[in-house]
Amino acid sequence: MSSIPPRPDGMPADEPPEPIGSAHMREDGTVELKLIAKAPGDILGEAMFLVKPDDPRYEGVVEHLGHLKPGGYAPVPPFPPGVF
Repeated sequence: MSSIPPRPDGMPADEPPEPIGSAHMREDGTVELKLIAKAPGDILGEAMFLVKPDDPRYEGVVEHLGHLKPGGYAPVPPFPPGVF
């Protein structure tokens, strides 16, 4: 049972966090992560990561993406600490 009280009637739901990039799972199970970071002052960073099935982070990344399947695509929500 959750210790968080229910949201009062009429209170708007929290907006989901904006995706930080996109993901694609290759047919061999490798996950391509194309991530973007923005900061004040028009600072922009882009990175691409390949996470292979033998990577210790793999299961956590796939679970975070909603159990992505080979050939699939998904937006990437911000990762909680320790997942990536």
